Formats: sequence, C-alpha cells, structure tokens
Amino acid sequence: MTRLFLLSAFLCISVAASGGAHAQKKDCSKLSPAEMRLIDDAEAVCQKAKRPKEKMQSPVERFRGASQFESLKCDLQSKISLQQFGFDNYPAVYREVLQCVTDAKAAVKPVFAAANASIPKKDPRSALKSYYVAWLSLMDSYLPRTDDSISDYKNRMAGASVKLSDEWNRYEAENVAN
Repeated sequence: MTRLFLLSAFLCISVAASGGAHAQKKDCSKLSPAEMRLIDDAEAVCQKAKRPKEKMQSPVERFRGASQFESLKCDLQSKISLQQFGFDNYPAVYREVLQCVTDAKAAVKPVFAAANASIPKKDPRSALKSYYVAWLSLMDSYLPRTDDSISDYKNRMAGASVKLSDEWNRYEAENVAN
C-alpha cells in the first residue's frame, strides 16, 4: 500500500464518520477499485458508528460503534506511520500511534461507563467489561515494540482482533441467556 492510499483512506473515513461521505467521495476518485472497496468497507463501519439521530441507539450500541470506529482510526494511523517512517524508525512510529491510542481510550471510556451502567444484570455486564478489556488490549497492541518484526506485529494484531471478536460474542451470548 502506498502512503497516498493510506492518507486518502484516512481522509475518506474521517469524512464518512462526520457524515459527509457522499459529498467528499470525489477526493477518493483516483484510487484503484480494490482501494475503493477497502474504503467502502471502512465507511460501512463508520456509518454503523454514526447512525442518524432519528434512530436512537442504546448505550451498548453506541459503545460498540465508538470502540470499532476508534480502533479503525488507530489501525489506519499505525499503517500510515509504519509506511511513512518504517519499522526502523521506532520512536517516530511509537509517538504517532501512542497519540492515537491515548485519544481513542479517552473517547471510549465515558461511552463504556454509560453502556455498563445501562445493563441491569451482572453476567452481561461482566461480559461487556471483558469486551472493554479486550478492546484496551487491542489498542495497546497497535503500539510497536522494539523487538517486533513485521510478522510479529501483524500476528499480535490478528490475535488481539480475534480476542476482541470472541469477547463480543460472549457478551451477546450472556445478554441473550439472561
């Protein structure tokens, strides 16, 4: 992937998140069909996170959307930073990604608190907390380590993503069971 693509994708996704995806789609017109499919997928996630106001979301839905959106932003930031600086320039990559992770955690924490408070039963609340812990771990895994190879980094990211998915499935199972 080129740096231009990653920056364009970030721009398109940011625009999609703010509700102006269709007006700004022209900015993405020079991308390949494969790149546009990736952006369309990312826009779909953003649209789930930013539903129209007339459809009221539950606090849990807002939390899930916010956590997905913030992790997508940091995933793109890590890819942009790695493309821009390379794995050899660890401090620059770490600094860029750390800022994204810190901002994401600060943005999602109050949304989680509201979602957690809205769940009356103990088991689903515990499962939602487990999802939040897995999300925090995913966010921490975006930060490169000094001894990482590219394959180690990708494997750690994939493992954290699978864990996050497992925890959400656990929450849904607990919520249905109770």
